[in-house]
Amino acid sequence: APALCPSYARAVAGTTLFSAAMLFVMPSAMGRAMLLLPILASLADRLGFAPGVRARHGLILGGLFGTYLPATTVLPANIPNNVLVGSMESVLGVVPSYGAYFLLHFPILGALRTGLLVGLLLLLYRDGASRPARVAPAPHEPASLPQRRLGWLLVISVALWSSDAWHHIPAAWVGMAAALACLYPGSGLLPADAFGKLRFEAIFYVAGIVSLGAVADASGLGAALARQALDVLPLSPDAPGLAFALLAGLATVVGLGVTLPGVPPVVTPLVPDLARAVGWTPMAVAMTEVVGFSSVILPYQAPPLVVAIQSGYLPGRDVVRCCLLTSAITILALWPLDYWWWRWLGAAG
Repeated sequence: APALCPSYARAVAGTTLFSAAMLFVMPSAMGRAMLLLPILASLADRLGFAPGVRARHGLILGGLFGTYLPATTVLPANIPNNVLVGSMESVLGVVPSYGAYFLLHFPILGALRTGLLVGLLLLLYRDGASRPARVAPAPHEPASLPQRRLGWLLVISVALWSSDAWHHIPAAWVGMAAALACLYPGSGLLPADAFGKLRFEAIFYVAGIVSLGAVADASGLGAALARQALDVLPLSPDAPGLAFALLAGLATVVGLGVTLPGVPPVVTPLVPDLARAVGWTPMAVAMTEVVGFSSVILPYQAPPLVVAIQSGYLPGRDVVRCCLLTSAITILALWPLDYWWWRWLGAAG
């Protein structure tokens, strides 16, 4: 709080960037949202932004969208990312490495979009009458033994994620091992009644949303709709820019029907046919799914955003408006930039 109080712009930028940094050490958008929302609300209180003030909503929106939107560009920071990797492994027999995935997606859809998000929130929620209150620095306290243990566990996990191209251990297994280390009774990282404090409403909601995509895939409905769209799409190796837009658009439209975690199970089985139609590698075509499901048009597509609304920290209209504006900016401005970034890297035709 003391570092953010000089101005509202600094408060929004600092909160958004801090929340974005969390995705590198906590690979669960739902977990990050559940952790950050009460912290952001408390931070807004300390900075003098009372409930109902527009500046407060902008601050919390920065933390929420700052930790969700760039997460699609980093493995394994989001559910759709991990579902995509699992689908690619089962359908195509190949998976992207942490570094290659990061280089392809993060500079434009991650870093640049986060900067645009900060500018958008300052434009919509800056209130000249609401300035952050001065906050005195809290006394420094040395890290406890559990904090030091968790810090080293995170360092090791991030190091293993970043070097997966060398040791070939999938990111999901690294995350599972870190989770088991936290659950080990002798670790001291969780209290004895940790499971008794879980809120199962969010767990059931996520299960329902993810299952929707699985049902659409198993019933054949999602694939049938996608193949009908494929029949009318003018895909050609002679128009790589148009192919990029159409493939990303296909994933975006599918995401409206089966939510974002349901995109990979529906679209990935079509990748071999799509790759032959556009003359790209299957890996490149599969990566366009990330471009598609990175555009959150409405909150119901992303469970963490719905949980934020259900928890009462943000009005639904503000979350909807932020989704619509960020998705419009992403599709109209960032997709063309992302395509040329792919061309420069040699990833697109």
